[in-house]
Amino acid sequence: METGQGSNRLTVLRNQMKASKLMFEAPPRNNLDVMRNKSTINQNMLRDALFGGYVSLRERLFKFIINDPELRHWTLSDSNRKEQRYQTSMAIKKIIRELNLSLDDYKKDPAFPIVLTDVLTAFDQGVSVKLGVHLILYLKTLTNMGSARHQLFVQSALNFEDLGCFALTELGHGSNVRGIQTTATYDRKSREFIINTPNDEAMKFWIGGAAQTANMAAVWAQLYIDNKCYGVHAFVVPLRNKRDCTVLPGITIGDCGPKAGLNGIDNGFIIFRDFRIPRENLLNKFSSVSEDGEFSSEIKNPDKRFGMSLLSLSTGRLAVSQGTLTGLRTGLTIGLRYAAVRRQFGPPDSKEEQVILDYPLTQYRILPLLAKYFALAFAQNSIVDLWVENQDLIYDKKSQLLPEIHALLSIHKAQVAWVVVGGLVELRPVCGGLGYSTFSRFGSLIADGDVNQTYEGDNAVLVQQTAKYLLDKYRLVSQKTPIDSETLSYLLPEADLLALKAPDDLSPRALIKILEFRSNLLIILMNRELANAVAKHQGNLYDAWQAVQPYFSRETATAYHNVYVANQFLRTVEAFSDRQ
Repeated sequence: METGQGSNRLTVLRNQMKASKLMFEAPPRNNLDVMRNKSTINQNMLRDALFGGYVSLRERLFKFIINDPELRHWTLSDSNRKEQRYQTSMAIKKIIRELNLSLDDYKKDPAFPIVLTDVLTAFDQGVSVKLGVHLILYLKTLTNMGSARHQLFVQSALNFEDLGCFALTELGHGSNVRGIQTTATYDRKSREFIINTPNDEAMKFWIGGAAQTANMAAVWAQLYIDNKCYGVHAFVVPLRNKRDCTVLPGITIGDCGPKAGLNGIDNGFIIFRDFRIPRENLLNKFSSVSEDGEFSSEIKNPDKRFGMSLLSLSTGRLAVSQGTLTGLRTGLTIGLRYAAVRRQFGPPDSKEEQVILDYPLTQYRILPLLAKYFALAFAQNSIVDLWVENQDLIYDKKSQLLPEIHALLSIHKAQVAWVVVGGLVELRPVCGGLGYSTFSRFGSLIADGDVNQTYEGDNAVLVQQTAKYLLDKYRLVSQKTPIDSETLSYLLPEADLLALKAPDDLSPRALIKILEFRSNLLIILMNRELANAVAKHQGNLYDAWQAVQPYFSRETATAYHNVYVANQFLRTVEAFSDRQ
């Protein structure tokens, strides 16, 4: 029987439940459909412009995720690190079964891993990165740098009998790959390589998947024969017993600990102590060691051989750029939807508050980021197409395309990361206090995406590589030597540049001409400052570069990237305008 205080509490509870029911059943005053009905955009055309021929693959994977009872309500927000790692591994296991990859499928479409990165990052960046380490960094290293004798490793990786990691970074070396200290010394008697970690700084560090799950690794080490170093080479190295996952004798593996984000990935360190692998485990597309210890390579120039060896990183940079852009697309989707339904204030003569997306201030905060996303996404698609269409040329040691693609990829990866990290920080407060909730996803988008500025090449280092490429090409142009560079077709000597007439209009083509002029001018100015610095430092090019690059590298490389992005944006818009 309800009496006294207990009766009052039940009455209050009933009233709260009635209010809650009315609140959830009441139709919203303004919903997303109202905004969507105002749109004049051809959704199918926009979808094709962004996703090209991969719409069906994307829809298949999204449908699988949405319909899976464990994945559809995915969140790692309330899980500890151990639980996040388990959930990430279980999600990957489900996705692997759904993909059912064959070697032919993997090889016939070099863009597939990049598309997969896009889809999975929209779901969870940790799942995307961990699977990407295996499919892109580890497996691409085997296929791009190995030979027929490594096909068993390739097949085991595709069947997911092996789970691989990419052991390049060391505690003391990241961007400076030439400086890594892990050694692989050839032993003629046993016909084996002996892998060693000579000091603490040489331990492999931040290796995704190494701490708990990977049983194989693509290990990068200095190759030694008779105390002579032949430079950095890649080796396929077992880490764990496949039956019970125990670490093999001669190897020590540990956990790098909690991170600011991506805690579903088990980053670890690896230490080798006289660990032996067969001679055949050297990935020998560019270099070989015979049974009697003779080193040979068709690429005689060690610098060019080194550059060719690092091509496996290029696909990784493309994937990182794709995943980074997906993070911005996700943030924009959340921010725009929130701004379309959130009401605050309004005109004095109105009884209803106004949705915040109708305020110019909100539009100024969101719409430039939306425009940047489309521009960068179209540029990303063009770079992927360039990469896919020129696979044979890229791996041709005589090709001139490799330096250009490397320069373009370097600034693209850096610029995308900078735009997206800053953009997500701007979008979070657009959603007010709710944007600070874990469930808004902005916390994880920002924390997980921040590392995109660092891995696959530190942004500050990458822009220098692009700037050096631009200077090299300008020196040829200034000597009236033709250059084979499609992305720098506008580059002119100083006198010819200054003789150009300004455009008569502000059409898109005219605006691109202005961007080209600015890029050309910045390259000239950087070249001039560097020449002055060389004279000031008495011919010491290293000191001269350090004096000049902080002031010019980023701006000069970014201006070059802006030209490329603007061209690809206009090309894509014109192509789809013709269709309409």
